[in-house]
Amino acid sequence: NAMMSYVSTFVMIAGLLVTFFPVDVFVEQIGICIQTMVQHGFQIVLGVLITVRNREKLRDFRSILKYLYPGIIVFACMASIAIGLNELVYHTGIANGETFNMFFISKHYPCTLVILSSIYKMVPYAAFLPIYLLGFSLAAFVIIMAQAGVMKLVEII
Repeated sequence: NAMMSYVSTFVMIAGLLVTFFPVDVFVEQIGICIQTMVQHGFQIVLGVLITVRNREKLRDFRSILKYLYPGIIVFACMASIAIGLNELVYHTGIANGETFNMFFISKHYPCTLVILSSIYKMVPYAAFLPIYLLGFSLAAFVIIMAQAGVMKLVEII
């Protein structure tokens, strides 16, 4: 259930961001560009399908919060892993000079995500990280509320 919640919200957000703001994902190798757009497109589709499958759990505000909470825990775990890998790769030089910035939260490279890039420039990293985590959690809440609202409209029609 926690993974389903995570995929139908946070993973879907990542898919939407890359699909609609693909600036940082395009490289010179066309195969990588195609792969990333297909992958992130599937993240959107999978997020919608999982939400539709779990629509019975999204009947009211309280049940939506109950559905989202385990996904937030998974997101926090994944972000922690990303921070650890960002530090490991940066300090060991494994990336051979390439930028390695999982979840765009490395303190060694600027965040280039829409809106968050401006915040990254304005606040110290210790303030940016909680803003990032809370911001994505809020975005996940908005996504699941929007999906639940659309499903209720479809039921009415």
